[in-house]
Amino acid sequence: MLNKQFTPQELVDSLFSFEAGINSGVAPLLLQRNQLASAMNTTVRGSFATHRPTYFKITLDEAGQALLNSALSQGPFQASGFYNPDVGDEYLVILVSGRLFTITPADTTATVAEITIGGDPQNASVFQGWMWQAEKWMIINDGVGNPVFWDGATATRSNRGSVTLFSSTTTATLITPPVGGSGSVNFASVVGLVIGDIVTLQYVGTMQVKDINNPNPGDVTFLNLTMGGVEWVPSGRAVSWQHTATGFQLPPGRMGVYGMGRNWMSLLDGKQFVASDIVGGSSGTQAENYRDAVLNITENLYLAGGGNFSVPGSVGDIRAMRFTATLDASLGQGPLQIFTPTCVFSCNAPVDRLTWQDVTNPILTQSLIGSGALSQYGTVNANSDIIFRSPVGIGSLILARRDFSTWGNTPISSEVSPRMARDSEDLLGFTSAIVFDNRLLMTTAPVLSDFGVYWRAIVPLNFDPLSSLRGKAPSVYDALTWTGLNVFQLCTGMFSNVERAFAFCLNTNDNTFELYELNKTPPVEDDNTEPVPVKLIYDNADTRIVWTIASAVIDFGERDPRTRRRKRLINGEFYIDSMAPNTRLDYQAWYRPDQWACWIPWFRSFECALEGKNQYRSRLGLGEPDPHACDESNNKPQREFYTMQVKFVFQGHCRFLGARFQCITVPEAEFAQPCPPPCQP
Repeated sequence: MLNKQFTPQELVDSLFSFEAGINSGVAPLLLQRNQLASAMNTTVRGSFATHRPTYFKITLDEAGQALLNSALSQGPFQASGFYNPDVGDEYLVILVSGRLFTITPADTTATVAEITIGGDPQNASVFQGWMWQAEKWMIINDGVGNPVFWDGATATRSNRGSVTLFSSTTTATLITPPVGGSGSVNFASVVGLVIGDIVTLQYVGTMQVKDINNPNPGDVTFLNLTMGGVEWVPSGRAVSWQHTATGFQLPPGRMGVYGMGRNWMSLLDGKQFVASDIVGGSSGTQAENYRDAVLNITENLYLAGGGNFSVPGSVGDIRAMRFTATLDASLGQGPLQIFTPTCVFSCNAPVDRLTWQDVTNPILTQSLIGSGALSQYGTVNANSDIIFRSPVGIGSLILARRDFSTWGNTPISSEVSPRMARDSEDLLGFTSAIVFDNRLLMTTAPVLSDFGVYWRAIVPLNFDPLSSLRGKAPSVYDALTWTGLNVFQLCTGMFSNVERAFAFCLNTNDNTFELYELNKTPPVEDDNTEPVPVKLIYDNADTRIVWTIASAVIDFGERDPRTRRRKRLINGEFYIDSMAPNTRLDYQAWYRPDQWACWIPWFRSFECALEGKNQYRSRLGLGEPDPHACDESNNKPQREFYTMQVKFVFQGHCRFLGARFQCITVPEAEFAQPCPPPCQP
């Protein structure tokens, strides 16, 4: 029954700031008004919404572009890293199809040089490599062969397992004993000769060394192995032998990290890991001030009885290795954290290797049980924490350990879980992340291609709420995703004391290599005097960014669903500022009634800013929505509802300062009426 005494009532509600960021992990009905239900290509830094920071394509020199395109056509993008030389400019190092390149960025351009070892590239077929810097050496692994060491001038390969040839001559007549018998002879040089070596006497046969320099220098006592049929051999005859190196430079491996003066590296089986000699150790060379000791493994072997460090076989293979930060250590470095998909282990090995065998407490202990990390490049240090991509989202080592004894050991990414939950789990090992401009930027939406695994979006976690003297607030997500690039890997570093971030990308139109720089968030000039440089408001300084915000549910003050009245949307307006001179802003407004699946178009238009100072628009009207849009399933106009959401889509630069919406209540039956019975034949 309708209420015949009904009188329409005007209701007004509004949006303002969004300092709580976005939360797509819960129903919009449950969100506070200062939180967005969804957003794309946005940031809420400073509380008001605007577009994300811009991307700028770096132009590579023509010859370098051709080199990279050629390499990419032959195999996948495999790894990248930031290199800080002892002297000179910083640059980027990348591994593509087994070939090594340096990229030295200037402001808007970059030069490329190939540094592949001549005739000895890395494996071109593997889809992932790893690299990190230790002292002045970049260490590059492909998970198959020996590591490559780049020292800023020359690339060399580890001699681990390599064959070294030695030769000398006899200095006296050799009286050959019967096969199986012993004899002696003097060599002109015994450098590189050790007891047990098999020596070949030219044109005669082989002997095995039993003793050296006894009783005279150069004397060699031997066992005759195959020298038969010859009674004596004149002096001056050539002898040769060889060694396979097993205890010198780093062996083949996977990911690694440099800390506590040593390289720590996962071996090929993914279960074991090793530590190099300590920097300054005796295995280094005087020419390098013994810093190159970190490339060797010659010290007393690891633990009592020898052997490598190893994680249990039931926890999966090693996916990441990072050092934590600590305040109560002279080097500011805490224990090494070893990440597997299900656990995190803490390696508390003392700095002095000689004391390792005397340690009575466990060197390798579990620091986190649950979801571990899946990617070396997706595991980063941030605010004295380690943040990583886990099987269930984004994890925090500090928060997980703090809540270890509670049910709080959970991911920190429920706000963006609708996006991250769609990522293919078998590709998460290729995730990359950086900390840049006081944000965590982590890749999402992976695609497997012949050119490598690339990512179509970035998840931005804004640390700004932690950065106030007035108090600390939780970090917030700026958007569900930032889009616009197909990212192989993200990389950051300090270039001439300026923090810069880069994305190595695939142009899917012509399958070529691209390098983009990620700019920082431009300052907001509230006095409207200084226009923001175009490079910081347009992608590539000429492409307007398309960005979207979707509000929490707007209920016009009627929070209790039992007493909500039916409403009709009749008007709206919104407010913007920070429009740069000589720019155009296109905008669209949409609304969604109740739990309707789709957004309903409301209004679209554009604004042009004239020459001069930054501009604002105090009121931009939206007018009355289309009265003819109909919800046939509920037999009502779309603009009638109990609650609604609004969405704004902008193309261009501005700052969204809020909006206001007007409704009137409309009559309805006290209870819903039953549907009529179906027609009878």
